[in-house]
Amino acid sequence: MYLTVFVVPTFVAFLREVESPYEVQDYVKSYLGESAKSAKFANDFIEKRSHANKQRQRHDDEVSTLIFMYYRIDL
Repeated sequence: MYLTVFVVPTFVAFLREVESPYEVQDYVKSYLGESAKSAKFANDFIEKRSHANKQRQRHDDEVSTLIFMYYRIDL
């Protein structure tokens, strides 16, 4: 099955919502087939998503720290 240019953003948006890396791999296999390219895509996607999530969490933590420091909120 070949994904058209219009379907790719939808598929990637869907994969972003799938929490389990194993499920991401299963969906990629289902939609793109079992090939070295699709396996590489799934692994790269999972790795980049993990990295982006870690960066987002660090940013959120830094912003929270700044807000707490500015307002001197005691927890």
